[in-house]
Formats: sequence, structure tokens, C-alpha cells
Amino acid sequence: MKPYLITLVLTLLLAILIVAAGEHSAGITAEGGIVENTTVLLYAGLVIALLFFADKLTPVNRGLGSLLILFLMLRELDFHKKFTTFGIFKTELYRSPDVALVEKFLAGGFILLLVTITYLLLRSNLSRLLSGIKKGHRTACGILAALILVGCSKVLLDGLPRKLEKLGMEANEFVVRHHGTLEETLELAIPACLLLSVFYAQFPSKKTRIEKAKGH
Repeated sequence: MKPYLITLVLTLLLAILIVAAGEHSAGITAEGGIVENTTVLLYAGLVIALLFFADKLTPVNRGLGSLLILFLMLRELDFHKKFTTFGIFKTELYRSPDVALVEKFLAGGFILLLVTITYLLLRSNLSRLLSGIKKGHRTACGILAALILVGCSKVLLDGLPRKLEKLGMEANEFVVRHHGTLEETLELAIPACLLLSVFYAQFPSKKTRIEKAKGH
């Protein structure tokens, strides 16, 4: 887990430096800014690594994993809301009578595809993933770290002031101004952790190699 803790610490340090940049911080983490573009490039590198260099992974994991990562990259570029009346994850898209039926079907079909890919990956790898996390294997720990970061950035920090308001709490000025900075920098760490995970799948530690040789 150590490489991922280092990645997280570096990410938090980057967030602090961006906040310290003052009035320039908004441009760094804005859409199309340095942080977002770097995140997209890391996702693209991850897709290339899975398709062309991760030959120790099964073809299913490489193919389905690449599709899932490609979706994350497109989401980072806001493709999930660029071509529909509302974002494809917004209930308004499916409830509104003003949205064409074909648009609803296409958006729903895309979500169904995403759910199917996720299910197939979990069905093939869940037990091995849980076992790897328990044993401290770096590939499994990298996936766990990425999932935690997804939860923190996409679920917790995205629209944090609005979520606090719904809970009857008021976000202070610092949270209002800088929650987006932490969200964007944590999103940068997601593909970084996954790239490390793919690296360790290709070049496992001596301990992992011994365990595999023993059939554990």
C-alpha cells in the first residue's frame, strides 16, 4: 500500500500548492486546465498500457478494463452530458417529457453497457481482488486505492457545498472556494494509482511471485 500512500500524499501536497497559488488556482483546476488535461493523458496512457503492455493480465480484463477506463476518461471530458439534454446520470433525462424517447433509450443503453462491463469484471475478479487486498498485493491495493479516490472525489466532494446545504449545514468560505481543487487533484490520483496497479501486475513483488508459485 506504500506506493499509493505516497501518491495520495503527493496529491494532497499538489492541492495545497494550488490553493496557495491564490487567484491563479481557479485556472489550474478549471475545465481544460492543467490538472484536468493531465488526468485525461494519464487515462489515455492507462488504456494504452492495458491494451499493448499488460500481457500478464487476461484478455478479458485487458479488454473490459480498457473500456471502463475509456469511459472514465470521457467522463473527465464531460462527454456524459455533452450530447444529451441532461447528463445521462440525471433522473431528469428519463423523466422529462421534453426529452426524445430515442435519446432516453440511447442514454439508458450506455448505462446498461457500463453496468454490464462492471459486473463482468467483478464476477471475474472479485474474489481474487479481495484476497489480494487481504494479502497486501500491490495490484489489488492499487485498485482499492482508486475506488476510494473515486468515492471521495465523485461522491463526496463533487458539489459539496450543495450537499451540505441539503443536510442543513452551511459550507464555510474555504470549502466553497477550494473543494473543487481537492476534487480535481484527487481525480488526478485515480489513473496514477491504476497505472501503478498495472505496473505491479506486470512486475509483481518477490513475495507475490512466491505465493503464485505455491498456488496461493
